[in-house]
Amino acid sequence: MFDDPTKYRWVETMAYSPDHSLLAVGSHDQMIYICNTASYEKKIKKMSGHSGALLGLDWSINGDWIRSSDGAHELLFWNPSEKKPRNPKGPSLTKSVTWKDHNCRRGWLVDGVVPKGADGTHINSITMDKDQ
Repeated sequence: MFDDPTKYRWVETMAYSPDHSLLAVGSHDQMIYICNTASYEKKIKKMSGHSGALLGLDWSINGDWIRSSDGAHELLFWNPSEKKPRNPKGPSLTKSVTWKDHNCRRGWLVDGVVPKGADGTHINSITMDKDQ
């Protein structure tokens, strides 16, 4: 997938689509790379918009949405099948979406997990059980 590893920064997060046909890769270069799992050799899409290194990625259960969080405490929403995948209306459009995983450290489902007086760096990892 990464033809020249010297051009990229390290990867902190990855998530498979619900049908496992795609892999979203979040890099410290502030990019999300989508690759086809049939070969893992070809990037299908490169999505930009984050201000910090990617720390978490989640797919919606139907595969229509990706949400991502970064070191700048952003939570962004994406329609990976669209030509312009970043969707600034994502927070309101995804209120009723069921997520396959929960690796993003931001969002309604984890509101309150960061203790008062702490910043977002105090939480290193988050996940959700099979019953959500």
